[in-house]
Amino acid sequence: MFFKFFWLLLFPIGLFAQDLNTLKKLGYQMYNEPGEPERMQANYAFIPALVNLLKSPRSFDHPLDSLKMISIQYPPDRSFRIFSWFIQLADGSYRYFGAIQRNTKDGSLNLFPLVDQSSAISDPQLAVLNSEKWLGAQYYRVVELDKTKGIYILLGWKGKNLKTTQKVLEILQFKNNEPLLGATVFNAKGLEAFTRIIYEYSKQAAMYMEYDAASNRIVVDHLAASEDKYQGDFAFYGPDMSQDAWIIQQGKLQLQENIPFKKPGK
Repeated sequence: MFFKFFWLLLFPIGLFAQDLNTLKKLGYQMYNEPGEPERMQANYAFIPALVNLLKSPRSFDHPLDSLKMISIQYPPDRSFRIFSWFIQLADGSYRYFGAIQRNTKDGSLNLFPLVDQSSAISDPQLAVLNSEKWLGAQYYRVVELDKTKGIYILLGWKGKNLKTTQKVLEILQFKNNEPLLGATVFNAKGLEAFTRIIYEYSKQAAMYMEYDAASNRIVVDHLAASEDKYQGDFAFYGPDMSQDAWIIQQGKLQLQENIPFKKPGK
């Protein structure tokens, strides 16, 4: 009787590990299959498998570190976690996928799928969006903007096409238990109406955008055209060896230009 009871206790753990192994196999196929149809097929199998895994009781407590093919990021207060990943398409563009899982007291699942509608958002730097209309990105950091109001900054990478890449400063909060993306929190001349900041630059370049915890700010490379004749053509933009910072002050982001240069990783 004891051994039967012990086996029943281990059974959910075994199922969780089995589901996790399935996800790892599908995740590998998502990025390594040579054809776009095969990558997308693996991706569309990955999504329900992930949801099924998250339905496990108290799944939020499982870090899922072995799913290295996707990004899983937490805010400092661990009130939620955000999953995000991409599939590169045959034409060089990208499609993004994701979900937000909130941390619940009883361990039940509170999940919001993120639906990439990038092509349908005409002016993304002025739009307030929701989980069903999301400006897709792969997030690599979550920073608290306003702890008392539960407003967060998402730092994201957004591959765009064969010519340009983007970095995104996204704002996330929850209203009526629903995620809301984008808010007018940027204090900078001409940017007061912006709900998010999007930096676009050459696919051949690399841009630094990271949270500096010591100074409570987001440090970004300043981008410029390689020559005056390429002004406005982001395929010719890249870092110009100067940096700016978005300083977190009372729930706002204040732009400070030309800060002392900070090397990546320092």
